[in-house]
Amino acid sequence: MNNLIPLPVSISEAGGTFTLTKETVIRVESSSDEMLAVGRYLAAALAAAVGIELPVEPLSGEPQPGSIVLSTADADPSLGQEGYEL
Repeated sequence: MNNLIPLPVSISEAGGTFTLTKETVIRVESSSDEMLAVGRYLAAALAAAVGIELPVEPLSGEPQPGSIVLSTADADPSLGQEGYEL
């Protein structure tokens, strides 16, 4: 689990898998500069780690299966400002 970026404080595995492919797209819930920067940061980190350069695009409608979606909508308030769920 040390391959997670950023490394979480705690992990609770729930099963399932996700495979990065050349068709994977990082979809950003907002077109704000801050969210797009987070998407580009993730894309750069993944490119360095696995050698696949993923495009970063604003989310419009339902994402295609296999997309990575970055969103703050409906975030669990108990996670705090820096918390996240995968």
